[in-house]
Amino acid sequence: MPAVLRRRGLQLFGLAALLCAGLIACAGTATQKEIPVSDDGPKSKEKEKEPKPVKEEPTQPVETANTGRGVLLRLKHRPGQDALYEANFDRRQEGTMKFVEAGAFTLRFACLENASNGLDLLSIERVYTDRTRTEIYPNGKKQPILQPNIKEFLDFGPNMQYVAGARAYAFDSQGCMAYRKEDLVHLDDKTLVRGEITKQDPNFITVETVQGQKYIARARIAKIDSADIPHVLIYDTPHYYFPIFSSKPVSVGDTWAFRLPVILLTEHTEGVLPTHFQVRCVGKLRELQTSGDHQIATIEYTYTGDFDSGADAFKDRFSDEFREKNRVMHSIEGSGTLVLDNTRGLILEKTDTFKMKMIGESHAPKSLNKPAEENIAKLELTSLFKMKYLRDAKGSE
Repeated sequence: MPAVLRRRGLQLFGLAALLCAGLIACAGTATQKEIPVSDDGPKSKEKEKEPKPVKEEPTQPVETANTGRGVLLRLKHRPGQDALYEANFDRRQEGTMKFVEAGAFTLRFACLENASNGLDLLSIERVYTDRTRTEIYPNGKKQPILQPNIKEFLDFGPNMQYVAGARAYAFDSQGCMAYRKEDLVHLDDKTLVRGEITKQDPNFITVETVQGQKYIARARIAKIDSADIPHVLIYDTPHYYFPIFSSKPVSVGDTWAFRLPVILLTEHTEGVLPTHFQVRCVGKLRELQTSGDHQIATIEYTYTGDFDSGADAFKDRFSDEFREKNRVMHSIEGSGTLVLDNTRGLILEKTDTFKMKMIGESHAPKSLNKPAEENIAKLELTSLFKMKYLRDAKGSE
């Protein structure tokens, strides 16, 4: 699969289309330049064609309640042996658009293939058994919205491939969803072409983009580099990314940390703005017990990250005009607890909660010959998720 962003709900998120109905878009344009890949992110030894897992960050030593050598926390994915879970979520959105929503469903985690690169291709199928949603309008009126009980494969964004008709993502045994890189072709007029370079000759290169193939003369190219393709945080997907287990054996009380490239979207996202950032996840082994022949581990974790178009770290992504008239801020913070049967490499239960905030500010005229006005749109989404292991199932069930 080409490492390019697909159109179906995966456009890079800008509050222009989401909240401000074009207010930000008309107040300046983004240059879509990229900051360098972080030192604690993955380093490519060759051109990235397949997803790669992230590397672990060093953390400060902590006192441990267990002075032994520690245990290696790992998931074990077995093709043809699926894991079934019962799950539910409760979500509430405040701000410019308001709603409350609840859903109960089953989840089927299926390993479709154990890849030779150490990454397993997994699909997660959801079957709703109950759904409710009520939208709340600015005048206070509440409108129940019919939500059908559908079956669907969960969609985490463009770092995917189809296997036997199922949407699959690459995971490692530490529970980390891997991601690809995309090529960035910087032109001499300061514009940027994103996609995958599929062909090169002495005079031209061919780039596969979401708009189709682009043929670019080498004389127009200032430089070529690459960037991580972020995972998409949309709807309830943040509940499925964390925790990521340590690459090393850990004892009770030990902590570890990873960073993951992400981008925040909502159900109505359109347009393109380079608002991706990195989320930092910190895990901690809280408890380790034995149940019969099984080693049961309880892991606590937190995750946080934010983006601000006005911050120095992201300023090179936008033109001076855009930054003068607009500001976009995204953030997420969450926490959870996971119980792992470390002997089987199986998640037994998990509770996860997060809060996402999105703010868009614009100083732009609403029409011609009108003075600029300050427009602010806000959105805050909170979500609680629980899942519990039911049983194994054959792939044909």
